[in-house]
Amino acid sequence: MKTLILLSLVAAAFSFPQLPVGMQLSAVPAAVPAASPVPTYTYVPSAQFHSQNEVGGYNYGYVSADGQGKNEIRGADGSVAGTYTYFDPTGLPVQVSYSAGPHGFQASGAHLPQPVPLPEANVRATAAHMAAKAAAAAAAAAKAATAPPQTVAVAPTFAILG
Repeated sequence: MKTLILLSLVAAAFSFPQLPVGMQLSAVPAAVPAASPVPTYTYVPSAQFHSQNEVGGYNYGYVSADGQGKNEIRGADGSVAGTYTYFDPTGLPVQVSYSAGPHGFQASGAHLPQPVPLPEANVRATAAHMAAKAAAAAAAAAKAATAPPQTVAVAPTFAILG
């Protein structure tokens, strides 16, 4: 019985919250500032949703309390499209729309850099190169069509298995 009481006292002592090393209890209460500010929080609900079908398509999204969010849809063919919104360091909202499918990943947004048009000289040079390439392929096909068939003599080979 004494052992049971001793074990109970030891268990109670170890379950009591311990003070960090170097900290001591004091009988004198600490001074409390007269006007300690109490933080106030405003609850703004956030929302999320998700739906899925039998053929692999889905639609999901969320909007957080601060206005950031995302929405994405996946079709039965595997293509994906969506948008997401966040705030830049200055506090302005940034929205990005994207799609991913047979033509790869493509993103668009007002903050993304836009492609610079090619100079006219490059466009003309590319067109001339493609025309020359097509003419060379046509000439090679015409030459192959008018050339006599070539025959190759092959000597028979024998193998002795044994």
